[in-house]
Amino acid sequence: MVGITNQITDALGASDVLVKAGHGIIKRVFVTLKGSSGDKMVLKDGTTGSGSVITTIHGEDTQNMVWVDVPFVSGLYADFTGTTARYIIAYE
Repeated sequence: MVGITNQITDALGASDVLVKAGHGIIKRVFVTLKGSSGDKMVLKDGTTGSGSVITTIHGEDTQNMVWVDVPFVSGLYADFTGTTARYIIAYE
């Protein structure tokens, strides 16, 4: 079993961010602070906001999502809407 080697936590009001260039695997996503209505994070396979959508995480409730080996090929890009929810992405 491979351990989680990296994680990123957004800052309140964070802009969109390239989490990782190149291939990898998403292991977990946490919403650690409940956001306002409409807060969300869209994870994309790519190095810019035009990448293919992997999933959308709504930040309106705290939650812990565990995935088993959700791959990304070109990169992992996080596109944020809203400024109050907080997220942690765990990836390899």
